[in-house]
Amino acid sequence: MKKILLAMDGSENSFKAVDEAAKLAKALKADITVLSVIPVETSPLYAYDRASYGESSEQVGMLVNMSEKMEKEAKELLQKVEEIFLKKGINAKATVSKGHPADNICKYAEDGGFDLIVMGRKGLGGLKRFLLGSVSSSVAQCAKTSVLIVK
Repeated sequence: MKKILLAMDGSENSFKAVDEAAKLAKALKADITVLSVIPVETSPLYAYDRASYGESSEQVGMLVNMSEKMEKEAKELLQKVEEIFLKKGINAKATVSKGHPADNICKYAEDGGFDLIVMGRKGLGGLKRFLLGSVSSSVAQCAKTSVLIVK
């Protein structure tokens, strides 16, 4: 095993997944890539918002601002995770993508030839999970590689 993809959303369980990914990377001398997916444009929430409010410039501006804010937060989160890995003596590459989280994680893992996807069992939860479905369950179904779901 040479390549591990860590899916990160900032939840408590995703930080538990950081620890497990670090243990595996050290033991297996594997490379780690950390991926955070911003659920915009292709998500049901975005589609609902557009269907409800149309394409008014004010509404589109709000969506763009929300997307920019989420991207900034994701980059800050990934920087924090990279620092955690560095303290553990592990170099990690971090990247942000936009779209449906489970689909993006599975595609990124397949395109990148990853041997394992590591992620937390429950993400940021609540309404988003109700509308989008469980990302970890979806990834376990769509991934063409092994998935470690950390509780």
